[in-house]
Amino acid sequence: DRIAFNTLYGVEAFLHFAFLLAIGLGAARVVMIISLALIARRRERHPPADAPMPPVSVLIAAYNEHAVIARTVHAVLASDPPPLEVIVVDDGSTDGTSETLREAVGADSRVTLVRQTNQGKAAALNHALSLAHGEIVVCLDADTLFVPDTITRLARHFVDARVAAVAGNVRVGNRVNLLTYWQAIEYISSQNLDRRAYAFLNAVPVVPGACGAWRRSAMLAVGGLRSDTLAEDMDLTWRLRRAGWRIANEPTALAYTEAPETIAALLRQRFRWAFGTLQCLWKHRSALGRYGAFGALMLPSLWLFQIAFPVLSPIVDVQVLITLVRFAQTWLSQSLLTREWQPLPAALAMLNHVAFMYAFFLLIELGGATIAFILDKERLRLLWWVFWQRFVYRQIMYAVVLRSVQTAIGGLRASWGKLERRGTASSTAHHRPPPAR
Repeated sequence: DRIAFNTLYGVEAFLHFAFLLAIGLGAARVVMIISLALIARRRERHPPADAPMPPVSVLIAAYNEHAVIARTVHAVLASDPPPLEVIVVDDGSTDGTSETLREAVGADSRVTLVRQTNQGKAAALNHALSLAHGEIVVCLDADTLFVPDTITRLARHFVDARVAAVAGNVRVGNRVNLLTYWQAIEYISSQNLDRRAYAFLNAVPVVPGACGAWRRSAMLAVGGLRSDTLAEDMDLTWRLRRAGWRIANEPTALAYTEAPETIAALLRQRFRWAFGTLQCLWKHRSALGRYGAFGALMLPSLWLFQIAFPVLSPIVDVQVLITLVRFAQTWLSQSLLTREWQPLPAALAMLNHVAFMYAFFLLIELGGATIAFILDKERLRLLWWVFWQRFVYRQIMYAVVLRSVQTAIGGLRASWGKLERRGTASSTAHHRPPPAR
């Protein structure tokens, strides 16, 4: 009996400690990121609007992008001013991507189409890079739509000779169901906000492949893109930072991407992201504690909040569930079995404690998301879905991280995980109201 009770007590004590730790870490992260983002916003200095526009080459790697490639290229060509050239590398598509693009652009001399056997995204972009004439190259995914001033807002940062890359502001352009609305919240309140915050410390986590500009000479100096991770854009960002370059962020350079619309597609995409992040963290483990805030703050934060925290966070929900079950069990026991034993006050006190801490955490997250939405000039009505996101969407993300860690420990290889394009992204998606409640 003593062994049984001590074991039960030990498990409950661990769960409660882990619950408080997860709440504390989550709240601390929100406060840290919001504080840095607000400081960065206050001290933000954009290059002058009349800064000279360097020659820009736009690079697009395409693999089975028949449904989206024409719209993407047309959006780039509609830039003001237009880029020097658009280079599309068809990486062994089997769905008629090249034929669709030829029909769409005709004999437009600004567009160069190259076909190669399937070698992967990094190889396709390196091929395009070898053909580029502009000193600045802008990379975007084949399903992403630029607005007319996106390229200009990215390119003007390169008047600073210390800048090697600039991250743009990626938003979900196909807000068509609840899953894509949850992703829209995540992009605004997590990914874009993180880049705002860490840019202040020259520690941008990643220049996204969906919208990023690069100094061609800097890319070539560090060996271009590499295919030894599933996060080639993150790996290149980190190699440039370790080489001493500055990585900038431009929150007004907007790009609208097509987010997964089904659970299966989302799982494939996020597993690739999580596994690629884990690969990069391991590959660049020697940078921990070095290179200023990049190695002293950003890298440890990724280990803590993108790997360890998602592994720990389900305990928060387990603790809440256990507390609810125990309260219900105690209430029934008192009502049905005996009125002499009175465990209900203790169970009620624990329920109030857990509920208070959980509500505190949710309010901290909501406050952080609200500030992120204001900074991004997004409609606040979307915030209604933050609460529900916690109980469904976050569980999916936790499962993805756990699977990526399990895959890494098992020494298994992971594929890139191509997503099926639907062509549903729109550059005006953020003006549409959320789905009805």
